[in-house]
Amino acid sequence: MTAHQTSNSGAGYERQDLSLRAIVMVGIIIAGALVAAAGVTAWMFGVFESQAVRRDVAMPPQTITPALPQEPRLQVDAPRDLKAFRATEEQRLTSYGWVNKANGQGRIPIERAMELLVERGLNPGGRP
Repeated sequence: MTAHQTSNSGAGYERQDLSLRAIVMVGIIIAGALVAAAGVTAWMFGVFESQAVRRDVAMPPQTITPALPQEPRLQVDAPRDLKAFRATEEQRLTSYGWVNKANGQGRIPIERAMELLVERGLNPGGRP
C-alpha cells in the first residue's frame, strides 16, 4: 500500500467518545455569557434612564390634558348615545321653548300642536 491509499480496517465507527467535561464547560460558558449580557443590558438601561430623567423638564399639569381626536370621532357606546339622543328629542317634542327668541319663534309640544290643527282645521295657514 502506498502513502496515498487508505485502509478500510477501522472504518464504521468513531473510536473516541464525546467529552462530557467539554460539553458541560461549553454550556457553562454560554450560560455565563447570557447572564453577563443581561447584566450589561440592565446596567445600560439604568444609565440611559438616569440620563433621560436629568434631561426631562417637568411639564405643568395644565398642559397634560388628553387631546380629543379630530372629528368625526368613533362612537364608543352606541346604545347609551341612542338613549341620550332619544331623550333629547322626546324633551323637544313634549315641552315649550324658544327656537329663536329674537324673531319670536318658539316650539310647543306636539300633542298641543295636533290639538290646535284639529281645532283650526288641517290647513290653518290657508296654503294649498
